[in-house]
Amino acid sequence: MLLLLLFSCASPTASGPLPQDAYVWQQVWTPAVQEAAHTHPFRGLVVLGGTLDWEDGLELFERPALPPGSALALRVEAPPANEDPLPALQNALAQLALVHPEAPYLQLDMDLPTSRLGEYAAWMEALNQAGLPPLRITALPTWLDDPAFEDLAHAAPHFVMQLHWFDPKHPTYLLDPQALAHIDDAGQVGVPFSAALPSYSYSLMFDGSGQRVALNAEQAQTAPIGGYAEQLRADPAAVAQVVASLEQRHPRDLEALIWFRLPTAQDQNSWSLTTLTSVAAGVTPVAQAEIQVQETGEKLWQFQLYNTGTETLEMPQLYWETEPDLWDALGSYHQSRAHLSPGAAQTLQPGESQVVAWARSFVEPTLSVTDAP
Repeated sequence: MLLLLLFSCASPTASGPLPQDAYVWQQVWTPAVQEAAHTHPFRGLVVLGGTLDWEDGLELFERPALPPGSALALRVEAPPANEDPLPALQNALAQLALVHPEAPYLQLDMDLPTSRLGEYAAWMEALNQAGLPPLRITALPTWLDDPAFEDLAHAAPHFVMQLHWFDPKHPTYLLDPQALAHIDDAGQVGVPFSAALPSYSYSLMFDGSGQRVALNAEQAQTAPIGGYAEQLRADPAAVAQVVASLEQRHPRDLEALIWFRLPTAQDQNSWSLTTLTSVAAGVTPVAQAEIQVQETGEKLWQFQLYNTGTETLEMPQLYWETEPDLWDALGSYHQSRAHLSPGAAQTLQPGESQVVAWARSFVEPTLSVTDAP
């Protein structure tokens, strides 16, 4: 009898690859953002269309023609507890829909305290009666245990479970360490949902005393004078494992994965598109160092280091198997006896290369990769 009860409570499951979308969260659409948006390999995009602040009001971002099927997101600050947010929310969503009538749905991105989920459910029920396009909401794993979340989810009636965040107390957890368990819990609600996974890094800036003074998620920044910078990166291997597990089994109500965020050619805090494509297939990406040599003149040789893999390459030490008569390190490398040592924190993205040395020799010298100090 107990076994039968457990099976009746379990949510239906499915298997196989899931459809995948990606967020475009940049406020300014540079040429690099436009190029990425119009050449992406995913099913569709969710584009940040504006923000609603309760002091500064609504700001809609200028967007060129969006790729077909792109949805629009509205980032909303938590409303003050003593104000009715419905008129402002309805107006903001209506304006966003007016500017982009082709959007298949609008997404509300509003992080509220769990204690206010009952209010949020009432707002969604009212918004659904306002003649707006279909609405979706983002949700946090901390909401799952609250009884009011089920009412909110059914009022949506599609939610995006955010499985990525920056937690100052646990800054290395860009991926929810309980992502699979929270996806299973979300599947118990009985409402279609998507899961948002991280594909980005944060640059953290510290002053000379070690106090964090800035956090940036879009472009790398220079550390303050006397201070230092750290990069916190979502682990591609851990995220790929989540994707592979979901392909084996996932709640039937899980309709898609959404990547935060779509890489661009100038985005220094996102995975490369090559890395993301590998992770999206549930395959752990790997870096691969390859050295190519070219004869550039009589007895002159040039050596180039390539990353032929799918993951960011931490530039390795190199050494001469057959040392040339004369040589010098180039680029970010410097001489260290018979070794070439890279500068601190130097990396190559998949497909990138760098000239690392030149040499003079009667025969072709051999430069190899080593992990030796």
